[in-house]
Amino acid sequence: YLQGPFAPPNLDYDFSKAFRCMKKATEYFGTTPVSELEESNWYCTLGAMYMNGLGGPKDELEAFKNYQQAALRGNPHACKNIADMLRKGTGVAKNIKSANRYEELAEKLAAKFANELADNQPIPPTSNTQ
Repeated sequence: YLQGPFAPPNLDYDFSKAFRCMKKATEYFGTTPVSELEESNWYCTLGAMYMNGLGGPKDELEAFKNYQQAALRGNPHACKNIADMLRKGTGVAKNIKSANRYEELAEKLAAKFANELADNQPIPPTSNTQ
């Protein structure tokens, strides 16, 4: 976290408010009212908040459940977090085989996003100076 003069004021309050709003919206809508990509990031962020106790109680099982929702929507970060939790037995039973599968899925999804990003980038002009 940022400390000193660059730290945002009331950091705990800000996380608490964000946590409550995200949780309430998810409960109200049954899902989040955004695109699938935004939704995957939403669940991944909520998982991280539960995992670290930001804005609410630390709850590793709820973190895992939210990471699963993000993974179902193709989020590579969530897949990596699930793999780490399964590998260490954090909040869930230790399962190396499943951890390896999630790790592979995370790598495939990350490569897919990287390729899509590269495909959408303009090609810079080449310089003929030598």
